[in-house]
Amino acid sequence: MERFDCKSKLILSCKKGAYYDVTMPPAAIEMIRENLEWSTPSGLVSKIQSSLWKRDRDQLISAKIVLSEHPDEVDVFDVVAEDGVEQLCWGQKRILASLKGKVVEIGMDATCTF
Repeated sequence: MERFDCKSKLILSCKKGAYYDVTMPPAAIEMIRENLEWSTPSGLVSKIQSSLWKRDRDQLISAKIVLSEHPDEVDVFDVVAEDGVEQLCWGQKRILASLKGKVVEIGMDATCTF
């Protein structure tokens, strides 16, 4: 497939029946309680984010682990990558369910070279 540096975007949105769960994880609540007297909210952000979501020093490995911890919500696909390419492929089940029978194919190329 030829790729062009077109700086394009792909935005998908589905608002029908949208619901956002804003419940705070119990571990984050506990961490806030433990540091309430000695920390500011902005000082706790990186500590909470890191402890709740970081699973590995490598960002790609960490993301794959976090995604695989949610098998009811996400499918992680094992796709063979080209030499020199690192990739992580996944699908969100709720989005797929809302698009089932309506969309044949969605493609996105988010290639980044350094």
